[in-house]
Amino acid sequence: MLRPKARKADAGALPGEKKELATRMPEGVLTAVVDDKIWTLDRPVWFGGVRLRARTTVLRLDDGSLLLYSPAPPTDALVEQLRALGLVRWLVVPNCFHHLGTPAAAACFPEAQEAQMMSSGRLVEARPNTWC
Repeated sequence: MLRPKARKADAGALPGEKKELATRMPEGVLTAVVDDKIWTLDRPVWFGGVRLRARTTVLRLDDGSLLLYSPAPPTDALVEQLRALGLVRWLVVPNCFHHLGTPAAAACFPEAQEAQMMSSGRLVEARPNTWC
């Protein structure tokens, strides 16, 4: 009988056990890039059967509010982290692919303004609820 080859992540695991992938991305965790100014959140995204990575960048503006560039669909933990950092004032959509988490982020942060870049096909101001 043929047995499937063990994946590298499963190597050394007992039958029926799986080890965690070393490349697993923590979900809902902001990583500081510049202390108290810039944070990122990497998350897995499945697109056409392929696992990709997406990144949300959080910037603290001069007035202390936050700008989310390519907003992720927020988890409770992420919303709590963001609210602890400050008021989310802007949700910026860089292109048509990176809009996917924006409706959920807009629902969590109704005080935020939404903007799309020209590269996404048009500039959108003040929550039009239409994407690409």
